[in-house]
This record gives sequence, C-alpha cells and structure tokens, in this order.
Amino acid sequence: MSSAALVLVTIAVIGVVVWILWQHWTPLLRYRAKRHYDRIRSASKRYLDGIDSIEDATRHTVFLLRNPPNLGTYEEDFGPFESSEPGSASLLSLSGILTPRGYSSTDPRLDQFWKRVMREFETRESA
Repeated sequence: MSSAALVLVTIAVIGVVVWILWQHWTPLLRYRAKRHYDRIRSASKRYLDGIDSIEDATRHTVFLLRNPPNLGTYEEDFGPFESSEPGSASLLSLSGILTPRGYSSTDPRLDQFWKRVMREFETRESA
C-alpha cells in the first residue's frame, strides 16, 4: 500500500471514529445539548441587553427550538447545567434553564419574551 493510500485510509478511519463519537458518546452529546441551550440563552440575553429586538430574538429562538441538535436516543438529564440563580431548587423549570446568567427568571421582560416565543412556536406549528 502506498503512503498516500495509507494516509487516506487513516484519515477516513479517524473521520469515522470522530463521527461515531459525535453521535453516540455521552460527554459529546451532553456538550452538544448544552451548546444548544447556550444558543437559546444567548438569544434571550441579546434581547435583554437591547442588542436584538423582541421580534428578532423570538424568531431566532423559535428557529432553535424547531431545529434542535440530533442527539439520537440521548435524553438530557440537565446534569451539566447550573442554576441561573443561587439558592434555587433542584427541580429546574424551563425558564430557569434558559434564563441567561445575570438575569432573574422572574424578570417581566423574560416572561413577555417566553410568552411571545411560545405563541409564535404554536402558531408556526399549527400552520
């Protein structure tokens, strides 16, 4: 086997191993789930910081909710997530998980934002 063929086979094997790990290895699946939630938190933070309008943040968040990462049969146990507020209970609500750091999950702007996101999500889903 020539050295060029050996290099190609090695690259192909490494690619297959990386793909299998990306699709099935729990630490990488947990990372991918956390990264997705971080993107959702970032969209709400951009709204709260005044960088994006509520319409833009809503549109982006609905897109993220409609297009989650393909994690196969993996179900997130929320182990890697830390509560956004100190002293909160161990049972986390969706708003607690998706509230950006430095903001309260009881902020009325967040309440307005999440209501708008859910309304838009349901509207687009039924259409």
